[in-house]
Amino acid sequence: MQYKDLLQLIIDACEETENAATSTDSSSSGSGPMKLTDDEVVNVTMDMLLAGYETTANTLGFISYLLATNPEEQEKLRKEMADYHESNPVSVGGVRRVWSKAEDQNW
Repeated sequence: MQYKDLLQLIIDACEETENAATSTDSSSSGSGPMKLTDDEVVNVTMDMLLAGYETTANTLGFISYLLATNPEEQEKLRKEMADYHESNPVSVGGVRRVWSKAEDQNW
């Protein structure tokens, strides 16, 4: 089973590059596409993962700061979230429906 994620896209690109390199004339020195090594694939994937983690952490930290320094806005957000969850309670069935949709999409 293949998923539609960053790692699979990188692996697919490496395989396509490898196939293109083997199908071209081997006498052309260095002019064809180059294949990423396994270590390079791991490094690219880790860079993307850490970049996403750092961005999310910085954003959440800044939001927390803004909410802590603006109690009126913090109370408005708390009330809005409470109102939403009163009319849209979380249930096991709801979580299962979301999970099954994600599986149907091969996430």
